[in-house]
Amino acid sequence: GTDIFKVTVTSNAPEDYALGTTEVKWTATDENGNVTTGVQKITVVDTTKPVLKAPADIAAAATGVKTPVSLGQATVSDIFGYTLENDAPADGFPVGKTAVTWTATDANGNVSTAVQYVTVTQVFKVQSYNGSRNSVTSKISPRISFENTSGSTIQLSNIKLRYYYTIDGEKMQGFYSDYSRVSGSGSRNILSYTEGSFQKTASKNGSDYYLEISFSSGAGSLKPGEKVQIQCTFWKSNFSAYTQTNDYSFNTWATDYTDTNKITVYSSGKLIAGMEP
Repeated sequence: GTDIFKVTVTSNAPEDYALGTTEVKWTATDENGNVTTGVQKITVVDTTKPVLKAPADIAAAATGVKTPVSLGQATVSDIFGYTLENDAPADGFPVGKTAVTWTATDANGNVSTAVQYVTVTQVFKVQSYNGSRNSVTSKISPRISFENTSGSTIQLSNIKLRYYYTIDGEKMQGFYSDYSRVSGSGSRNILSYTEGSFQKTASKNGSDYYLEISFSSGAGSLKPGEKVQIQCTFWKSNFSAYTQTNDYSFNTWATDYTDTNKITVYSSGKLIAGMEP
């Protein structure tokens, strides 16, 4: 403040400023009591994002079409309050690599994100091809290989494999297997212990029936690194045609055992490989 007489200048400024805009009133008073005021605006803005760190990436073995995974907890720091969320699927993770995005939002709307990767792999390996790859055929001839790539021995009597197809005309069906063998550390023929049955299901993508291949107790076990291969055929009682091109488990192009996730495998009723239609 300036004046030809002595001036005293004061303000009502607080010691600390809150977020937002604070008006500070300045007052100049000369020694004769004349007063002039002015206003200064102080604006405090939080522009600092929360410090966010996602949990470590996770690798898990598949336990089904979707696998529940414990993600751990992200860490966040901010001088204000915050909310934390992620976009992990509620019903579990599919086979493959999934990015989970963690998002921290502070009380003033500043946002930080961090990504955690969850990789789910199948422990067991399924391969297949079809003996007949004609679009229309009176007999369907799956060739299926199931390999134990885990570290534990499994009992074949606990295993069921399902091949999904459309019946294209309701009829009784027959099954025949001419090859069923375990190979690896101990090769053996298990043809007499191999069975096939049919199950009608609700109509789904490329499927209203499945062939279920199972093994009796005489089939023994499947050690780590061993595989069982089955070659079989099924047909309708009147030998009417199936259209394979609309079958979920059919592979038009494969001419030898090829990786597939369209034939499912169950162990004691629990899905351990493949994806249902």
